Amino acid sequence: RIGAENVAAAQIALNISSMTYVIPMSISFGITIRVGHALGAKDKIGAIERSKIGILVAGLMSLISVTIFLLFPDWIIRLYTTDPAVSATAATLLVFTAMYQFSDALQTSSNGALRGYKDTKVPMLLAIASYWGLALPLGIVLGLTDHIVPAMGEKGFWIGILTGLTVAAIL
Repeated sequence: RIGAENVAAAQIALNISSMTYVIPMSISFGITIRVGHALGAKDKIGAIERSKIGILVAGLMSLISVTIFLLFPDWIIRLYTTDPAVSATAATLLVFTAMYQFSDALQTSSNGALRGYKDTKVPMLLAIASYWGLALPLGIVLGLTDHIVPAMGEKGFWIGILTGLTVAAIL
């Protein structure tokens, strides 16, 4: 319903986002291991320090992605397409992608720390609520309906993603 060019642009932005997501995800795995080791050694203060430092590193690393997305969108998009219509829409979506890089890095690395503490149930429930209960319905309402604002198409879905990731990070 939102058109092939818009779907293609969304796919480009999602692919770029997925590639940069591996950095905070990898850091989160390291946080899980380091926190788990500290807790296994009965070093609660060390576990807290490792959690904080890991989350900080992931957040700072995400700012590199944000900077690149905002400064060089045309160069990045050209790796995928030269179609002007797809490129223009992808550039807009890349701004949304840049906006959620930081919150996504924070929620991913925080989940890594919580896994080190063997806390997985509550973060899973919070993620389900954030993504399935908030992000997707908001994206559908903003993207495909006129209930709140005139249908925004793919931008509405990306606002939903941005909102869900930010809420998950805060929770």
